[in-house]
Amino acid sequence: MHVQKIQPVTNEELPYVQKARGYGIIEDIGGVGGLEQYYDDYQQGQVDPEFLDWLGGEAIDLNAVDIDELNDLPHHF
Repeated sequence: MHVQKIQPVTNEELPYVQKARGYGIIEDIGGVGGLEQYYDDYQQGQVDPEFLDWLGGEAIDLNAVDIDELNDLPHHF
């Protein structure tokens, strides 16, 4: 690979999310099985209190997505 030209990128040129569905992956939750268990527990309103502490004290709705937050992420790198 040979770089021929480097151009500065403005915020307007960064890719952005137009539509999304679902929260996504929670790191270190225990793989697919852990994510499924969390989702089931959340739907029943029975998330383990120790798990809530691990999440920072607040349950995460896996059906929700914040497009503005997703689009803001590239601006912090």
